[in-house]
Amino acid sequence: MRTFASYVSSTVVGLALAAILVVGVVLPITAHAQLTPPTEPASNCTETGSGQYCLLEPLPIGAGQVYDKYDPKVTSAADYINLAIKIFISIIGALGVIMIVLGGVQYMTTDAISKKEGGKEMISNAIFGVILALVSWLLLNTINPHLIEIRLDPPKGEQIVTTGKEDLPAPYVQRNVVIGGQNITLSTNCSQSSVNAAAADGVILGKDKPWGTEPKIKANDDAYRAKLSAVGVTVNAANCPTVGASGCTSVYKLGDKTVESLSNFRKKVCLNVANQGACTIQLSGGTECWLHSTHEIGSGIVDLNFTSTQLNSFINSKKSSVVCIPWWSSNPLDGCPAGKAGSYDIDGTTVIREASHYHISHWGL
Repeated sequence: MRTFASYVSSTVVGLALAAILVVGVVLPITAHAQLTPPTEPASNCTETGSGQYCLLEPLPIGAGQVYDKYDPKVTSAADYINLAIKIFISIIGALGVIMIVLGGVQYMTTDAISKKEGGKEMISNAIFGVILALVSWLLLNTINPHLIEIRLDPPKGEQIVTTGKEDLPAPYVQRNVVIGGQNITLSTNCSQSSVNAAAADGVILGKDKPWGTEPKIKANDDAYRAKLSAVGVTVNAANCPTVGASGCTSVYKLGDKTVESLSNFRKKVCLNVANQGACTIQLSGGTECWLHSTHEIGSGIVDLNFTSTQLNSFINSKKSSVVCIPWWSSNPLDGCPAGKAGSYDIDGTTVIREASHYHISHWGL
């Protein structure tokens, strides 16, 4: 039978624990809330595009950032679910700590054997649950990070049919083209569509012909460089002075759709980067069609430099399968044999990894 002394002792211990909880936890939190302004960034979410949805309650993603808007062009439903899973695991940890505290209080404030056993069981169950959740996540993440990444869209790598000898320097060919209704023979590797695009601005797309110094070419190239800079995309080199020049990059008539796709791709790359201003991607191949076999004016095909660590990390985390396709150079990093390069599907965008850059042959954004 429980004595009066033991009853008083248990009551005193319970009151002491309650006092410690109030003084050590509740009051500091209350005082902090009253004296310190909230540090969580405010959400000014606005739905400006089709399919966008502002969350009723923003989700914290660390480094002072919040996830407050679902945008199908930037974030898929799978990204939202993956973020929710991480938050759910954090909640499990917090609840586990609370259950351990409650179990300890129950164990210390009762003399009943059954209640003490209940407190011990509560503590052990809470510890087991937290360890189980963390070990499961860590084990899968160690084996393969893709095992804990939900993808609602099936891999499309097997559907890639792109072939060619991209970026392979080759002798210029004599090509019969039509300009202004007349058949003209040009020394160029560019297609008739690119020749037509240049001819619309009065420029002949033939080897050694003026290019970057032509007023309309220069004005259009400058305008697209400004558009790219505004969305966090840099260009690795100046415009080409002449047709046939190398070591240069042209963005003449790159296309607003391509700029939008690059902007959305960059947003995905930089989604969880704290310093957004420092997160950029660099374009290293544009519409200088004479240096490529597929980069035609208005095609939307571009090259992205390896210089961005965020870009490399993003692509490595997103590629679900590698398909070796016929290409001008092999890529041993992807285990492709000579004459083939690795191709991946990144959220619907086709990325081919070459020796010094990523070749984007199709935009899925």
